[in-house]
Amino acid sequence: MACGGLETPTNPTVKVVDISRLAAAAHAVGALVAVDNTFATPINQNPLALGADLVLHSATKFLGGHADALGGAACGSQELVERLYHFREINGATLAPADAYSLLRGMKTLCLRVQRQNESALTIARWLQKHPAVDQVNYPGLESHENHDVALRQMRGFGGVLSFSVRGGLEAIKIVLPKLRYAHRAANLGCVETVVGPPLVTSHVECTAEERAAAGIPEGLVRYSTGIEDVDDLIDDLGRALSVIAV
Repeated sequence: MACGGLETPTNPTVKVVDISRLAAAAHAVGALVAVDNTFATPINQNPLALGADLVLHSATKFLGGHADALGGAACGSQELVERLYHFREINGATLAPADAYSLLRGMKTLCLRVQRQNESALTIARWLQKHPAVDQVNYPGLESHENHDVALRQMRGFGGVLSFSVRGGLEAIKIVLPKLRYAHRAANLGCVETVVGPPLVTSHVECTAEERAAAGIPEGLVRYSTGIEDVDDLIDDLGRALSVIAV
């Protein structure tokens, strides 16, 4: 049986895919549907209830929440999960005990963390949208987002990750990002600390410039994973950093 995979919201442009529609189309031709739900988390979105067959998470991100454990999770029917478990038995992949402990600890605060990140990310996205040094803001909670209507239907919250483009492109963000005091420059996301970085050198570093352009990822795009810090501090931090851009 064929299996199709999708991610929603997507990394790093946070586009939202209509899970119910795609699941129906896939099932009509006998295919299974796997959804990467890492950005949304189970707090904001439940793909199994929307017709997906499997849900995948990079538990290293929001589930763990503290950037100190590596792991993943797959959820679905007993039959599918048992098949995955059997494959894991054969290939020997086993989660380290310390990582398992850290992930279980992190999930105890998942709801509290994600609710705070939802609120802060929306506040920051609205603020960035009005800043003269910012060309574009991508966040499904914004009414201007191309998939806002889909997000309203299938999500309870819009997540902690947004992305934005700065006037001046890549050369501008080389100046802006080092001036951030509260946001850590790193490739990770989904933790209690705010993490920022351009996909050019993080998530899509292995793609060519042409491939990134085809995926709608400008070279000057910044991915911003909102932490649980005070949102006013984060906005002040962004304001100071962006003030160096001539507008």
